[in-house]
Amino acid sequence: MVLGALLGGAVDRGIWRPLRARGTGLINMFIVTIGLSLLLRHVVLVLYGTRPASYAQYDIQSTIDLGPARHHPTGPHGHPARRAGAARHRRAPAEDADRHGRPGRLRQP
Repeated sequence: MVLGALLGGAVDRGIWRPLRARGTGLINMFIVTIGLSLLLRHVVLVLYGTRPASYAQYDIQSTIDLGPARHHPTGPHGHPARRAGAARHRRAPAEDADRHGRPGRLRQP
């Protein structure tokens, strides 16, 4: 938290005060904010990587044994459990041409 407060103070003194002193408009400051957020996001991605990390020490859901069956509340690989049938594969519109007896949205020349 101290590091975040120091970073916020440095950004205020280094970027926002000079812009306010110049009388920079709100739209220009908004654009600077977007650029700064993209810069900070990519710095964090470079430092910590892009792969999701799990925190096993904070895992509060354990496996539930129901006799011969076993239930994993977070799924077998640490992913949230999904509803049955939630991940159905859809076909492209052009593949549905024969399904309803009419041509699909994508037409071949």
